[in-house]
Amino acid sequence: MAMKNIYDLRIINNIRVELIRRKIDFTKLRLLSDGGYVTIVGRLVFVNYTPTKSKIPSLLEALDKDLRRLAYVKFVKYYLENWTRNEQGRWIEVETSDGDDKVKFWLEDTLIKLDTLDFKQRFIKDIRNTERISAFISDNDKSVRDLAIKCAEKIGIKSLYEPLFSLFNNHKIDVDREQLLYSLTSCDNKRAFPILKNEIKKDNKKYLLAAIKAISMINSTDIVPILLPFLKYKDDNIKAYAVKGISRFGKNQVINSIREMIASDDENLKDAAIDALSKIKKNYSVPLLIRMLKDSSASIRFKALRVLNKLKDERLLKQYLKMLELEKDEYIKASLVKSIASYGKSSLIEKISPFLSDIDSRVRANTIEALDMLLTKENAKEITSLVLPLIEDDNSRVRVNAIDLLSKTGTDLTEKLFHMLKSPDPVLFSSATYALSANPDEKIVKRLFKELFISDSAVKSVIADTLRKISTKKPEIIYNKIDDIKSELRELNDIINSL
Repeated sequence: MAMKNIYDLRIINNIRVELIRRKIDFTKLRLLSDGGYVTIVGRLVFVNYTPTKSKIPSLLEALDKDLRRLAYVKFVKYYLENWTRNEQGRWIEVETSDGDDKVKFWLEDTLIKLDTLDFKQRFIKDIRNTERISAFISDNDKSVRDLAIKCAEKIGIKSLYEPLFSLFNNHKIDVDREQLLYSLTSCDNKRAFPILKNEIKKDNKKYLLAAIKAISMINSTDIVPILLPFLKYKDDNIKAYAVKGISRFGKNQVINSIREMIASDDENLKDAAIDALSKIKKNYSVPLLIRMLKDSSASIRFKALRVLNKLKDERLLKQYLKMLELEKDEYIKASLVKSIASYGKSSLIEKISPFLSDIDSRVRANTIEALDMLLTKENAKEITSLVLPLIEDDNSRVRVNAIDLLSKTGTDLTEKLFHMLKSPDPVLFSSATYALSANPDEKIVKRLFKELFISDSAVKSVIADTLRKISTKKPEIIYNKIDDIKSELRELNDIINSL
């Protein structure tokens, strides 16, 4: 989950631009992106601008709307220290104080960032961080303890087991004991296993589910005989976690239970069934997962599709094509067009190309990516004619995808892009800037410098930004052309002096 993807880096850069445009101090915020899933953490502070408190909610709504429209962004989540959404989804100010609130904010911030692998690795390397977590596990404030216990689960190192175990044995302290079981298992599952088995023997309904869930996390065949009796347990959630745990080792034992779970009306059970099927051989899992593609819940259909995509079974193409004709959910349609294209048959172009005009931008963007997957020398002309109009789409991700694909077909977009560069519409000139700086050559740079001298001030600013971006990729082209221009200016100056 480390943020090494170039698209994540581009997302973070684009978010900074949006923040600067609104005079928001991005140095007070931590921006994380993992495959387009964005998290913004910190304190909202404005620079050289003081909006009224009544205006800030509308500013945040506008910011959120624009961030979700950025290329490659799939989801945006906020953890702001001084502003939050209420139950109705409206932005409200949060009163903050010193002391324990700072500790809680640090723990909440850490809890979020631990989902990012590179942060987690750096965090664990610094022993001071794990020592702080260890100390907070026994803090006097319950909310601090509970946050520290959750962090311990994500960190999952043996040095945190002892403070967790001490807390588990102290029944006088109020603590989230279910979460404590998960954290103990994550930090040292071998030492936690006897504790979990003991919790099961007590048959305490309050902690039984947590114990079964924790056992299902352990990667050992020792859990199979422990979980087998719970395949027919009366509580559906307990049964689901038993299936999830055993499915890694005792596949035959769980097939009948999975069939029962699929037939259930409980979405949690169906979700657990999908997870179990992802660990079972294709001969068993594919027919059951295909059945789940017809589920009434879009969430279940999407999860089943995601598992099927990994299996690459020839039986699925026909199912996908039929499903695409009927599917109403935009996320599933967007995923389906790429699933279909993964079969690599040019004949599929006519099946998915109508979705280039879909009302939803995700579907249009994914359809371009799907056509990119099908691109060959033989069909390049056909795909070019289909995609070319989309370089002026109103969605940035669609435009970027279209430009990227057309660059692979050898389509000369130079005149079109220079026309877009002069457009007053920021949607168009930003796309032109991206395209011209993506793979520049001397011809493009020469044309940009020429336009720099004859264009109006607004266009000059856009051209200058384009040249700056090119200079970071191919500085030698810029510097060579600057030398040429200096020489031309000297010649011009000599001519003027001779008049």
